[in-house]
Amino acid sequence: MPDGLYIGTAREGGARVSLDTDHLTTHAVCLGMTGSGKTGLGIVALEELARHGVPLLIIDLKGDMLDLLLNFPDLSPSDFEPWLPPDAKASEGAEAVAAKLASLWSKGLKDSGLDGTDVAAVAEGVRWKLITPGIASGAPLDILPSLAPPSGWSPDSDPDGARDRVNGLTSALLSLVDRGGDPLSDPDHVLMASIILENWRQGRSLDLSGLLKNIADPPIDHLGALPLETYYPRDRRMKLVMALNTLIASPSFSAWTEGIPLDMEQLLGPPGDPCATIITLAHLDDRQRQFCLALVVSELVAWMRRQPASSGLRALLYIDEVQGILPPSPANPPTKGPLLTLLKQGRAFGTGVWLATQNPVDLDYKALGNAGVKVIGRLITERDRDRALEGLGLSGTDEGQDIERVVGSLAKREFLLHDVRAKNRIQVFSSRWAMSYLRGPIALSEMEPLFAKPIQSVPSQGLSIPKSRPLPDQVEQSNEDKRSDPPVLPIDVPQLFGAKTGMVKPSLLVHNRVTIERRTLALLRTMSEFWHVPIDERGTPLWDDAKPLETEPELEDAPPTGTLFPIAAPEALAKELRSADRSFVKWRARRTIGILANSKLKCVVDKGESRDEFLERCLELADRADDKRQDAARRKFERKIDILKRRLERELDELDRDQVDLAARESEEKLGMIEGLFSVLLGSRSLRSAAGKATSKLKTSAGKRRMRQKAEASVQESEHEIDRLEHQLEDLAAEMHDEIDEIAAASDEIANTLKEVQVRPKQADVTVKEISLVWG
Repeated sequence: MPDGLYIGTAREGGARVSLDTDHLTTHAVCLGMTGSGKTGLGIVALEELARHGVPLLIIDLKGDMLDLLLNFPDLSPSDFEPWLPPDAKASEGAEAVAAKLASLWSKGLKDSGLDGTDVAAVAEGVRWKLITPGIASGAPLDILPSLAPPSGWSPDSDPDGARDRVNGLTSALLSLVDRGGDPLSDPDHVLMASIILENWRQGRSLDLSGLLKNIADPPIDHLGALPLETYYPRDRRMKLVMALNTLIASPSFSAWTEGIPLDMEQLLGPPGDPCATIITLAHLDDRQRQFCLALVVSELVAWMRRQPASSGLRALLYIDEVQGILPPSPANPPTKGPLLTLLKQGRAFGTGVWLATQNPVDLDYKALGNAGVKVIGRLITERDRDRALEGLGLSGTDEGQDIERVVGSLAKREFLLHDVRAKNRIQVFSSRWAMSYLRGPIALSEMEPLFAKPIQSVPSQGLSIPKSRPLPDQVEQSNEDKRSDPPVLPIDVPQLFGAKTGMVKPSLLVHNRVTIERRTLALLRTMSEFWHVPIDERGTPLWDDAKPLETEPELEDAPPTGTLFPIAAPEALAKELRSADRSFVKWRARRTIGILANSKLKCVVDKGESRDEFLERCLELADRADDKRQDAARRKFERKIDILKRRLERELDELDRDQVDLAARESEEKLGMIEGLFSVLLGSRSLRSAAGKATSKLKTSAGKRRMRQKAEASVQESEHEIDRLEHQLEDLAAEMHDEIDEIAAASDEIANTLKEVQVRPKQADVTVKEISLVWG
């Protein structure tokens, strides 16, 4: 077995890239867009941890992590064939596709330096378990042990641990009835937590019925400085009791009180017999997921605090896609508190956490700050890359500029690894081939081979408050083709009911998420949608007649009194429901989404933004761009004007000098003429001598006249040049104003260029969150 976790090969050179197992005590965060390969990398890391014998607790929120159980050491086509996607079987035939997959996996493992013995080591390194909370016919999780303190443990001996565990348990239970809040200020939370803690101090274990009795008649008479009845009167306590009792009375809730106990000794295994437990939550709604995950993590924190200190990795919690589980403040779901405690204290006890998400804004900054191992995969937009690096604290490092460049160049299944404890802190690598068959999400109805016992038809497991349902004899039967309860379907699908009474028909309610991208508009947007899809008489969904809904419709979990159903479901309904997810995705990917956009400004209308508001924003963007262009134009002309001004100043100086020289030449010429005249008349004794002197003086005078004329020409030349420069300055100023006016006019035209563009999503960007059968 290689040292460290063999997770891939270096992008440059192809050397193996390994991650020190013990470095995961400082926790890991993996960021990457959908399709970047971060789930595959997570599976690779978990495979390595498994064959190193590290106990694992794997929270599966999408169904992908169940691929870890598709472990085929023989790499035989017959092993792959039962797990082929239905569309693959139909296209080429199951045997041919399975043979291709077996060959592909053999080659991929060989290229990664692995073979069937390595695959077997993953299966044999730990005992694998699968848990399906809330599903009685699967492998349910019994939450009742979480209400009891560990044997031989007293809250007073570990007050911080007791507080954390009680707060996690209380937040989880209250979340199921849409109550609870801040552990310091919410009355429901304070009361329930105080009751549980007091029972634990007295060495008493609680069950759910006992908890309700304690809420009605608490074993305490004061909360803080106030009497109990002043702080929380009995009539208010009874409302809480009734809400919890309604939940407990629901038949579907019984699945939460049976099955594998919520006990870390069983989920992680005893020393020397490590377990890797996959808890799949993909079939639960958001409230149930929060409830279950909060309880599991609280129990993990309690188990961790009972362990001795360790510098090595004792166990690891893996959570894929943590959106909404550990959000930034002020959001405070019941999962956040225990997870933050685990991230802060896990290193001292050898308990690590690996979190994966598409976006750093899904995570609380305190969580990001506690991660010593940071892995970044492909991120398409520069904005996402900047947010990821900033959120992970990598943008300000000495090598930050290189990291930004590297992250921008990552392809699919390529990652940047930043390990603060490693000698080589930064590595860029491609993830190795997974030893498990990456089949994709496994639905609840497909899990039968993964259990020790087969899965039977599973009813809807909603934990909402049940409504009273009329018994068959309470509804008058008009004829034999009607019934008072919905017809039985051989498939697990949520069923909802409208307010209509009398004879009702089925239709579909689809809740999906779709992501659209248009790089030329800097558009990357994810939207949640609801669709009402009619169903024809045969039971076929009429996708092309589907209507979008503005909001989720108000529907009930039970039909109103007087509702009548067909005696049997339409013949094709069950078959269509089995493939409804794929059919919807294909249909939705064919439909375009209209987005109001300004292509010249590369912006689109925001969600909830009106056309006028978008236009106003475009005007502001155009103005900002206009300002930059105007400044550039001014700078261009100002450079030219500055050159002309300096030339003008030199010409003015030269004119001053020429004018002074001209004045001097004119004075010299006049004085020379007068001086010559007097010299001739007064200084000569003969006419011949006088004539000679006169000729000499005339020559001198002519020279001075030429000098004066030259000075006059210089003055005129300077004046003409000054006039020319002044006209050039005026022309440049006018040209600058004209160009600025043109820029301003063009910006208004650009801002008003609004057009609805049609964007078609890819099938990979359409995710079905839930499809419900609606009777109404």
